[in-house]
Amino acid sequence: IFGRQAMQTLTDSGYIPEELFSQKGSTAEDAKFDKTLMADLSRQARQPMAVVSADAAYCYDRVNHVIMSLVWLALTNGNIPAIVATMICLQTMRFFQRTGFGESKTFFGGAGLRLYMMGLGQGNRAAPPSWIQLSAVLVNVFKQLEFGALVADPMTQEIIHSMGTLFVDDTDLYTWKDGLLDPGELWVQTQLELTQWSTLLNATGGALKPEKCFWYMLDYTCEDGEWSYADRMPQELFVTNPDGTKSKITQEEVTVSKKTLGIHDAPAGGNEEHLKHITQKASTWTDRMSNGHLPHHMAWIAYRLQLWPGLRYGLGTMTNDIEEATNVNSKTDYRMLNILGVARTVTIGLRTLHTTFGGFGLLSVATEQLICRINMLLQHHHTSTNLSRKLEASLRYLQLL
Repeated sequence: IFGRQAMQTLTDSGYIPEELFSQKGSTAEDAKFDKTLMADLSRQARQPMAVVSADAAYCYDRVNHVIMSLVWLALTNGNIPAIVATMICLQTMRFFQRTGFGESKTFFGGAGLRLYMMGLGQGNRAAPPSWIQLSAVLVNVFKQLEFGALVADPMTQEIIHSMGTLFVDDTDLYTWKDGLLDPGELWVQTQLELTQWSTLLNATGGALKPEKCFWYMLDYTCEDGEWSYADRMPQELFVTNPDGTKSKITQEEVTVSKKTLGIHDAPAGGNEEHLKHITQKASTWTDRMSNGHLPHHMAWIAYRLQLWPGLRYGLGTMTNDIEEATNVNSKTDYRMLNILGVARTVTIGLRTLHTTFGGFGLLSVATEQLICRINMLLQHHHTSTNLSRKLEASLRYLQLL
């Protein structure tokens, strides 16, 4: 009931924020694309901004049932019996341990606990939609306080209000205010918004994980008519823990790549680290296939259906030059030839030529990235979401430059 009725109520009311990319119709790649566009907009507009990676700790397991039940009451028109039944089930559940030797006779939890257990439960089908419902409240409260990024389209002057991106427990907070050009003032505003977000999360029973949190300050300087990223201004940001204490999070250089949503990325762009990651992933797959001695036809199936879906992930959101991806995996492709039943004397052009034209059909990172980029642009060109509006604003900035 909480998956269907509550989500339908949220959808009909237009209350689901676009920042929640774990909902139907959005993917983790869309969240990463949004982050890439924000860095592009900041660079093209020479507008300082801060990006804070604020990851929640054990999101499903830390949900307070009092707050969750209030959200459910609002979304299910007061369906108290269903809410009470769900809460009793979650709070009095008995947990056994299953091993290779069988199941344990003793258990943890049960109706005899003095302090009932909270959380939504791992494996609970209602947990993902319930987390979206709870996150929607947090995001809308945050945006009602005028926090986040308020980006003006350079031609239409339309304001695009976005607080960041959220994919389950992975969160990126944007701090962007037109006219806020001083790095010190931007740092003060970023700390205010981070404190507000961590406090909102604490109020629901959740918490940020300081050791996984980090942030970037994007600032610019102009020397002899040439713009570049300004040197990092050392500042300290702190998250607020549930017990009221503060924990410092790391400030990274804009050129330092960090892995978020499965993609190695830095605000300065380039994605050099992710290209290295692709090479390493393909090399590991080749080593394992060499040890497995599969028939050639099975190796081709694994190549197309096992290796490349992983290599292709995120390619459309990356900002490296296509030329940089041209020679990625060239050495690994050479090692793959025997595994795939192709003679190593075959020229490079014939290796990657499509089978329709008499080639062997090995996939190229550069070609696949170009296809993925085109698909990302086409996917969001005719939509009316914040993501498409950011894409249009970025293209308009390029026209003005």
